[in-house]
Amino acid sequence: TNVCSGVGLQIGSSPINNYVYTWSPINGLNDPSLSDPTVTWVNNDSVPDTLTYQVEAMDTLTSCIQTDSMQLVVFPSPDSNIIIGPVSICPGADSISYSVKGKPGSNYYWELTGPGIIIDGQGLDSILVNYDTANVWTLSVTETDSNGCTSDTAYLHGKTNPLLEPPAPNGSDTLCTGSMVGINYQVPYTH
Repeated sequence: TNVCSGVGLQIGSSPINNYVYTWSPINGLNDPSLSDPTVTWVNNDSVPDTLTYQVEAMDTLTSCIQTDSMQLVVFPSPDSNIIIGPVSICPGADSISYSVKGKPGSNYYWELTGPGIIIDGQGLDSILVNYDTANVWTLSVTETDSNGCTSDTAYLHGKTNPLLEPPAPNGSDTLCTGSMVGINYQVPYTH
């Protein structure tokens, strides 16, 4: 049986009257005295963990004991990726690229909350985004690997800036030949 790291899986079978159950090892089990405990194992390695659980079922009326075992393969969760790309954008910017460190066989679910649209790359490790109006936005991605295990969601927060509209300069708007010396124009200070 295969399971992803940190995902609970019920093992065993329905209880039988007059039977007492003992599972070993008890690591990862919610209750080793149940006929069908839930095992939750966190695999922090980069390779699958293989576990073998054994159950002993004793008939309390006859004292007969039966044993069985099962093997469990626990796949590691994909690492949460860091999203690479710009966080300060001009409105109307097109085809802005974002990416994560991709792994063969993985699928990536991207989501953009805010003023913009993902135009290419959904499902891949890189996307292109077009931005609209000035506002804050959040880009997120979740990886599902070839074993069906899902990463934590990675986030990137950014802002689409307002268009800069400098004010018109103050000064004469008519110039005559020969009078162009000493003319000054000033642009009011803006933030």
